[in-house]
Amino acid sequence: MAGAYYNPTLSNCLAGAVDTLLIHGTADDHMLYGGGSNAHGGDYFSVPQAAQRIGTRNGCTSTALTNPTSNGRTDMYTLGGCPTGGQTRVYSVNGGEHTWFPSNPAAAQVVWDFLKTR
Repeated sequence: MAGAYYNPTLSNCLAGAVDTLLIHGTADDHMLYGGGSNAHGGDYFSVPQAAQRIGTRNGCTSTALTNPTSNGRTDMYTLGGCPTGGQTRVYSVNGGEHTWFPSNPAAAQVVWDFLKTR
C-alpha cells in the first residue's frame, strides 16, 4: 500500500515466486508514483518499474503494465504468464494520495480477495 520501492530492496533479488499486490495512488506526494528520491536520500523505483522487477523475479512472461481492467478510478493490471505462487498485480488509484483507501477501491476488500485465493 503506497510502498517505498527503494532501489536496494528491488535490486539483485534471487528468482522466486511470491504473490505480490501493489496498491498505489497516482497523486501520492510522499512516494511518487513515477519514482524519485526522498528527503532521506533514498532513490526509489516508479510503480511500473517496481512491478516489472517483481514480475521478472516471480518468473512472469509479461511484465508490462498494459491493458488494465478499470473500475471507477482504479486501473488494475495483472502481469501475464506468472507461475503459481507468483501472481503479480498492481492497482493504480487515479488521483489517489498517500493513504489507505477505504473506498474506490476498498483496499481491505481488495487485499482480502487477493490473499484468500492464495
